[in-house]
Amino acid sequence: MMISFSMGATEFSLAEPLVADTEARLCHDAMPLWVSDGLDAYGAALLSRHHVLEPYPRTGKRGRPRRPKMVAFPALRYGQVVKQRDDRGHLVSVSKRAVFGDVPLKDIHTVYIERHNLNSSLGFVSKNGHQIGRFFGSHLIKSTS
Repeated sequence: MMISFSMGATEFSLAEPLVADTEARLCHDAMPLWVSDGLDAYGAALLSRHHVLEPYPRTGKRGRPRRPKMVAFPALRYGQVVKQRDDRGHLVSVSKRAVFGDVPLKDIHTVYIERHNLNSSLGFVSKNGHQIGRFFGSHLIKSTS
């Protein structure tokens, strides 16, 4: 189910506002399964919003102690679908990986978002007939109930 959609110059500029808008539209206590492509922008945006600080143990040495490490909240579930292509752009392989939490790898995919992005991008043509390049940010959220 696609809950939020936005357009911008780069995918990195879309990640944080898109995650915030999607979460604002969900129930307050909902923690869905997040799925995206292989770019790290969404993982960083999710980690910045859903983390706990894990302090490093004291060493007993002089000096400033290390900053605590940001660790993903245990209930956060985020998976990526990464597509490898050859020099001509043909699909060679598709790999899936769990970035945060327990992600059912056999159930994640990005096909509906890719189709939506294709349909949306076909509508953006300039007056001289050239395609206007835009990045579309959207997330596939799978309901677990």
